[in-house]
Amino acid sequence: MIEMLGLAVRSRYEWLRFEDVYATSAWASILVSAGVVEWFVVHRTLKPLARRPRPRGTPAVTPGGATTIPRTGRIPA
Repeated sequence: MIEMLGLAVRSRYEWLRFEDVYATSAWASILVSAGVVEWFVVHRTLKPLARRPRPRGTPAVTPGGATTIPRTGRIPA
């Protein structure tokens, strides 16, 4: 599909070579696939884990690795 779009653009611009369209469509296909995989990993795997309640008294870990105090959300000094 991406290659067909590139070929349609190529018909308008004569200076655009088929090799350029083909290479661009290959890279675009890879990047689109990686984006879809990233979306599935984040939305189907990580978000449900983040929404799951933690057992009482279990400290939360921030992205920087610091441990927060339960119920206050503050990082101890």
